[in-house]
Amino acid sequence: MSDSIPGIKINELPEAEQSQLTDASVAVVDDGTTTRKTKLSTFVLWLKSKLGIDTMQEDINNLNTNTPVAYTGYDPSGKFEAIDDANSWIRASRIGKFVHFDAGLKIKTNFGKNTEYRICALSGCTAHQTQYGYAISQLTGKVMLVKVSEGQNLLYIASQSQTVAIGDRLWVHIHYACK
Repeated sequence: MSDSIPGIKINELPEAEQSQLTDASVAVVDDGTTTRKTKLSTFVLWLKSKLGIDTMQEDINNLNTNTPVAYTGYDPSGKFEAIDDANSWIRASRIGKFVHFDAGLKIKTNFGKNTEYRICALSGCTAHQTQYGYAISQLTGKVMLVKVSEGQNLLYIASQSQTVAIGDRLWVHIHYACK
């Protein structure tokens, strides 16, 4: 039974031609009426190409790549110390479609209540939807919202009902999906 198909012996089937080995016709059954012999390795190669397995590893590698993200337009309102890794710093990276933003921002001038201050723009990282993160005051421990709006790449700190004093440091974190 293993060496025949009803009415046809395997050794009587025609060989698949070389030109057909890269097309769907290399399958054991083409259109339901033609049966051909094919090598298992050829069938596996054809199946991998149809399922996209050849490119899957490249896609996985791209998802797991931690790529630094450039930021522009830092602190247009002049509220934070300059980025120097001692007083203020920013770390932004992208893994697949997700952006991770962390910063330590030392305050240079007082924050007013119920206002938003722009931190920076993240190049090429437009938000898929409005996302919120947080900023924690080192001196008071109070938490403020950090947000990026849908279709934007601008990060803002919202001071809400509290003021932030000169010399305080804010620990900022936000994570969001890009379009």
